[in-house]
Amino acid sequence: FFTEDESIRLASTKAQLPPTSAISSEQKGSLLLSLMDILYAYAYDHRTTCGDPSCESSWTVVMISQTLSWFESYTPPYDNVAQVLRWSIRRAIIYPYLRNF
Repeated sequence: FFTEDESIRLASTKAQLPPTSAISSEQKGSLLLSLMDILYAYAYDHRTTCGDPSCESSWTVVMISQTLSWFESYTPPYDNVAQVLRWSIRRAIIYPYLRNF
């Protein structure tokens, strides 16, 4: 799909991630809560499909994860692990229910 020159340029391009020292503790907390949200959605899909992803696995992960479905940004002083888990469990219960109608 790509020419040889384009392939070389794509392979040599590196992501410009900020150094970890430039990320504040509040941003780290927000990233960890978002990661937990995404991992919960993946674990839910893995559990419901018995480890054999289907063609709808991506939809399931996106709908269960608030971070992926509508770009939720967690703020650590106000959001914590218990709240993120509570919201994830609620979404895991309601979305399959709504999909059956």
